[in-house]
Amino acid sequence: NETAVLDIAQLDPAAPPSAAVFRVDREMLYAAAIPLIGRTFSICDEVLGNAKVKARDIQAVFMAGGSTRLFMLHAMVSEYFGRRLRLDLNPEHVVALGASMVAARPELWPLLAFLFVAGAVALKRYRQTLD
Repeated sequence: NETAVLDIAQLDPAAPPSAAVFRVDREMLYAAAIPLIGRTFSICDEVLGNAKVKARDIQAVFMAGGSTRLFMLHAMVSEYFGRRLRLDLNPEHVVALGASMVAARPELWPLLAFLFVAGAVALKRYRQTLD
């Protein structure tokens, strides 16, 4: 059973001195993550619906960012989009790679603007679910 020990004071220097040290195991992490991932798919449904695109119409799905390290996330995203994920790119480099491609090809700016707006809508909806 893998367990991570989190010292809040080390993670956040602004945390009060009495901040806790606690342990999180894989089961606890997944129990917390799965409902959030489900809400993310609901937001994807809305964004894709607004764009009049179905999830299965997306040609390739890349994972980006640290949360892609959650192994069960791969299966859930693959099932949602109905295809295998592209895992040949480092998830921590995908954002930088995309930004450099757009900088090199200005005709991609409309796509970037769409993705930015879709991301902003998704983030706003996600924050509303937390309130």
